[in-house]
Amino acid sequence: MKNKKENIYITFHYTTHGIAYMKHILSVFYLENCKVEDEKIYVNNISQDAMNEVFDKRKKGFLFDKIYYLTSDQSTFDKISQRRFKYRKNILIDDFVIKKRMKKIYTDVIKQKNVKIIDDKNFVKKKYPKKCDLFMELIWRDMQHYPIKEQIIWFKNYSNAKEKYSHNFEEKNLGINDLRDTEEIFNKLNKFIKEIKNKHKNANFMVNVSLGSNETQVAWHILAENNLMPKNSNFISTYDKKGIYTDTRFKNFLIKKQALKLFSKISNNLRIYENTKSQSRILANIKMKTYIKQGFTILLIGERGTGKTQLVNEVIDKKNYAEANCASFDDDNKTEADLFGYVKGAFTGADKKTDGLFHKAKDGILFLDEIHHLSRRVQAKLMTALSTDRNNNFTIRRLKSNKIEKIKCTVIIASNNTIKELREKLYPDLFDRITQLIIEFPPLRETPGDRENDWKSIWKQLGFKKHFEAPDEKELLNWLKSLDLYGNFRDLQKIAIYYHTFMQFSKEEKKELNYNSPFKFTQAEFSKYFSKKKKEKNPLLDIENFSIEEIKKNFFKKFAEKLFSKFGTAKKISDFYETKGESITTRTLYNWRNKK
Repeated sequence: MKNKKENIYITFHYTTHGIAYMKHILSVFYLENCKVEDEKIYVNNISQDAMNEVFDKRKKGFLFDKIYYLTSDQSTFDKISQRRFKYRKNILIDDFVIKKRMKKIYTDVIKQKNVKIIDDKNFVKKKYPKKCDLFMELIWRDMQHYPIKEQIIWFKNYSNAKEKYSHNFEEKNLGINDLRDTEEIFNKLNKFIKEIKNKHKNANFMVNVSLGSNETQVAWHILAENNLMPKNSNFISTYDKKGIYTDTRFKNFLIKKQALKLFSKISNNLRIYENTKSQSRILANIKMKTYIKQGFTILLIGERGTGKTQLVNEVIDKKNYAEANCASFDDDNKTEADLFGYVKGAFTGADKKTDGLFHKAKDGILFLDEIHHLSRRVQAKLMTALSTDRNNNFTIRRLKSNKIEKIKCTVIIASNNTIKELREKLYPDLFDRITQLIIEFPPLRETPGDRENDWKSIWKQLGFKKHFEAPDEKELLNWLKSLDLYGNFRDLQKIAIYYHTFMQFSKEEKKELNYNSPFKFTQAEFSKYFSKKKKEKNPLLDIENFSIEEIKKNFFKKFAEKLFSKFGTAKKISDFYETKGESITTRTLYNWRNKK
């Protein structure tokens, strides 16, 4: 008789849902609504309240042979979410708690500020003895607000799954210090996977990749892409239906099987990084495809020309889509009106109530490029707007309106500034809100293995392929691979344009240019104008190479930047100089700052 194949379930601890959420997922498998061996798993509209009762009502069902619950120190999880501290009072508006007349009891429990379930149980038992059993019955609804260790104690000793799973449940503290550090997570996960491969040979592994942090999801997919997962592994994602408004605290959720090699499956749809060999690009692709579904704010960072805007345009659904380049905003009032809309009479010419970009992006996507150009005043308005309520709605206010509006959309923000530069230019609270999810776009000089594919991709995008295939002579390709391309894809575009243009010249024109090959012409033209990243000269000091007009223009630009950095808005600068008996208009200040 052959040995029965083990079925192993693996999941990270999830701060915002807690271990009770894992129990509800296990309940779906216990009911056999989905099975480990199913080629396709998709179970929708699962009620958490119903799943909470499964182990009480059903005596037999499917059980995993082993559960590995992945954790790190409590402080590590607290760094990525403060919800267990901030939102415990949400239990007081829970429909079940109110219905069972437990609100007063929970109010008193919260006042105790206990961190142990046994202490809360003893408190209720002493003060409200008749309600203690009901309190323990409802405690799963408040589970995410207890420390990890306490949640595990509840699952193994108090939950209705204790008889089924207490003996085969194992916590694995991976010792991760930063759940935003994908590389650290990958290394710790890889070590853990090697251990269980040897311990559970020939087992089926069901891995919930949704939980932990967004970076843990990426690490799982990197393991899979590099064939480091056990042979019989399956990935599932589980998430609640955030897009559906409900008054209940616990939204219905779904379980969906996910491709083990997600990037390999979707890479053909991501044209800018098609057939990439670079790990950093694989990471950017996986993050973009995964993050876009989360509903949280996404920050894209990378040098100019690395393809941030293009990748957004390639992966998003253009339904309910709005975009703006923040560098084009030259007036705070106009910027505020463009972003949030305005009411009739808000300013001269405002003859009717008008929607802003947030309204146009409702239930869709708002893309804001070059965020670092926003003034301090607009930053403050955006910072307020990006505060979300418990249903993940943004809070906006039209220009000159007192009415608050709730809007749900995914905000994608892009900048060619570094994280350090953004931290210096943006308000700390705004910086925190736009860095929930971060995708870094590597410069082309860090992805030399993709240079030939990048060349072919650019040639195709420019429409030159209809004339002839991308040139691939050895001399050209070797030269392309030797370039740093500080303009990134834009530099490749210039090179392709030079090459293609030469091919269109007549024989007489080619002779006049004195070049006998398109490569030699392209190399000469690009090297003359674009090949090197020159150190910028300071026009305020290098008087020999700049005209007086250029020196004046750059002086006022630098001066304006300093003023905006100190005072925040043009109006505050103008008011300051007025107290000194001097006059300067806001329009002048904007003109100085935006001089090219």
